[in-house]
Amino acid sequence: ARRTIEVARLLAENGFSAEAVGRAYYAAFHASQAVLDHLGASSATHRGVHAAMHRLLAQPGHVPASTIAHLSRLSTLRQTADYDDGANLTPAQAQQSIAMAEAFVDAMAQWMSEA
Repeated sequence: ARRTIEVARLLAENGFSAEAVGRAYYAAFHASQAVLDHLGASSATHRGVHAAMHRLLAQPGHVPASTIAHLSRLSTLRQTADYDDGANLTPAQAQQSIAMAEAFVDAMAQWMSEA
């Protein structure tokens, strides 16, 4: 996940905002998969991973729901990048996505180290 954030930074620095947004999402998604694996859970779909993160971490109060919401926000931006008009994503949106992904990955790493 952390390597994927670095790739997102490189993409953003070189003018590839849509691609950076996509990598930021995947950094958070990979961190989510690591958490689910840590819990002995899994999901075959992106939507299932999002639901499991909410159910297993946010609802019991292990991680703030606002942190888990980063995953959904990043997913929405990735959808725009990949399937809508990603060319309209701005460098600021790319930077915001990277910051969200980094905060999410950090929170998941901290939670796993304490769990």
